[in-house]
Amino acid sequence: IGWKQAERFGKVFGYSYYADKLEKIIKLVPAHRAIRYIENQYQKARKHYNEVTDVVTTYLDYLNEAAELQMNMKDDTTLYPNSLSKAHQKTLAAVKLKQNEQTNAKIISLQKELKRFVFKKDGLLIRPISNIGELFAEGAALIHCVGRYADQYANGKSILLCIRRTEDPETPFYTMEIAGNQVVQCRGYKNCSMTDEVKDFVDHFIAIKLLNKKVKRIDVTGICRENRREAVV
Repeated sequence: IGWKQAERFGKVFGYSYYADKLEKIIKLVPAHRAIRYIENQYQKARKHYNEVTDVVTTYLDYLNEAAELQMNMKDDTTLYPNSLSKAHQKTLAAVKLKQNEQTNAKIISLQKELKRFVFKKDGLLIRPISNIGELFAEGAALIHCVGRYADQYANGKSILLCIRRTEDPETPFYTMEIAGNQVVQCRGYKNCSMTDEVKDFVDHFIAIKLLNKKVKRIDVTGICRENRREAVV
């Protein structure tokens, strides 16, 4: 390590925040190689990194992602990629995909239990959202962010159902969330509220599926009066 590098990194790692990051990095790569590599990446991509500290943070994130993906952590091509920024983008995408796959598996495993919510009446049907792909497609079609509820759905903190017209069962119409055996929101295109038709359908769903009552009108203003939970925007 040259004097300039020593001076630069002496200042960087004088802060406990970055010293902690270096401590984690050198558990995976030798300190002198890590510092040379970080400096090299900073000089090669000055337009991408504002400060050398940005490289430190990116490098630690990359190494953690590579380890999670079970890449060869003894291989120099893994530990010191030619372009850190590009390598980090790839590992970040791969980790996200892996996490989505885990979430998807959890959602699929819930389907047998959630069949009890399937309901049809007057040309409308309701059923649980079946997988993470359908969840994101629902949000994209209706222009709301139901996708952000994927983890809590997968972990049983809420139940996400889709409402469809029976004549067109594959086209998103409304999305409903249930938590604590109560409907907390039901939103359509661009977060629109329920029409009278949908409201009547949801009334019957609540009575039969949630309250276990025979057909009886339930005032859907009980759906949190639209303010118990923010709309999915």
